[in-house]
Amino acid sequence: MLTEQKLRVAEITQVLLHIQRTKGTLEALVAMDSARRIWPNLTRDHLHNLASRYKDCAGIRDYRITINSSEGCMDSPLETISRFRLAEAKLPEVKKVEFQAEIRIFQSERGWHTFYVDQLINGYLISEIDGRAKYSGEYGNAAESVLKQERDRERLLLSAGFPMIRSYFESLRVGPDGNCGYVNSIRHALQKYPSPAVPLPREIIL
Repeated sequence: MLTEQKLRVAEITQVLLHIQRTKGTLEALVAMDSARRIWPNLTRDHLHNLASRYKDCAGIRDYRITINSSEGCMDSPLETISRFRLAEAKLPEVKKVEFQAEIRIFQSERGWHTFYVDQLINGYLISEIDGRAKYSGEYGNAAESVLKQERDRERLLLSAGFPMIRSYFESLRVGPDGNCGYVNSIRHALQKYPSPAVPLPREIIL
């Protein structure tokens, strides 16, 4: 335990390891990705070094596997869950997944637009993971304004040659039959939109 302003607080490894042991890998991964987003110094190497103090604790081996699976660029828990579901599914069609991939598009009348997409699969299929609250106005932006921005963004990315699918929290759940709607949508999209013969550029002039 550490002491901050005379209060006893848990060290980050204690917290994450406790989540791993009591809630499981997915919950621990969500918490770890969030921590790494907030504190960029929590690299994988740093987390492994901190974990070395707990080498005799139960669950430490699984915890280290979670560290190796963690990312520091996830914008939301939904992105972490979708990444976990995709890795768990081991789809043979999925060759490469990039997170927060940058795509720049130039319009003569409006100049350059820089977009970061949640997932870029096999270098061409965009997968966006959205929470319903994003379009509710809950976070201060009018729903109509958010919808327009999203439509404009999607139109530009489609015009640049990137097919796109959107998924919501409901589709990330695994049903009693073991199926996950999000994983199925990725599989179907890769079948519907074959890989381009030439890799798509990340800077496009429309």
